[in-house]
Amino acid sequence: MANAIYRKYKEALLSGDTDISLTSGTVKISIMNSNYVFNVDDEFYSDISAGVVDTETFTDVTVINGVFKASDISFDAVPDDSECVSIVIWIDTSNPATSRLVCFMDVNVVGLPLVADGTPVDLTFNTSGIFQL
Repeated sequence: MANAIYRKYKEALLSGDTDISLTSGTVKISIMNSNYVFNVDDEFYSDISAGVVDTETFTDVTVINGVFKASDISFDAVPDDSECVSIVIWIDTSNPATSRLVCFMDVNVVGLPLVADGTPVDLTFNTSGIFQL
């Protein structure tokens, strides 16, 4: 695959939809297994939930000059022997049917892919940012 911004998120940005803010919303990251087959036209968390291994909430989120940055993440609840192959960034509205997908990443994600061994799965992001529009 390749890293990508979901088309429906781009459309929502351009049309001024609700629940699109990365700085005022609750932005989460899910580590995914291969049960989720990436589709750039997926729109909401309910579209990906079958492949979610674990989810954490980003802290220290900033968007400067179109670059999304946040603190590194530690996934503490990854079950032993879980396959972890990609990540999805999304905005949590407390409803899976309206929680908007933002970005899929499976290339250049340091530490992935892996098979969990019972220790936390730590993701360290590039200091220049996680993704850019």
